[in-house]
Amino acid sequence: MAVQLIRLQLLDGDPEGLHSAQVAGRTTILVGAPWHELKLLLARDEAERPAVYLLVGDPPVSAAPTMFDEAIYIGECDSLADRFAQK
Repeated sequence: MAVQLIRLQLLDGDPEGLHSAQVAGRTTILVGAPWHELKLLLARDEAERPAVYLLVGDPPVSAAPTMFDEAIYIGECDSLADRFAQK
């Protein structure tokens, strides 16, 4: 079993705020934020790069009833800052 170093950071010092993770030796950076911190996330350099993003929350009201409490939307874009500029 190979050992991997994963670096976790609380970017604003708050465990409920902006946070990132990076696996040593990889170029991938994971950045997460609650919806109300979106402006802070979009101000970061990482927001200008191509990205895969996940939106997690309640299912749309129009969706068929299911046994699940949350829905996940997965998207991709050339720039998070451009994709969410109007939000």
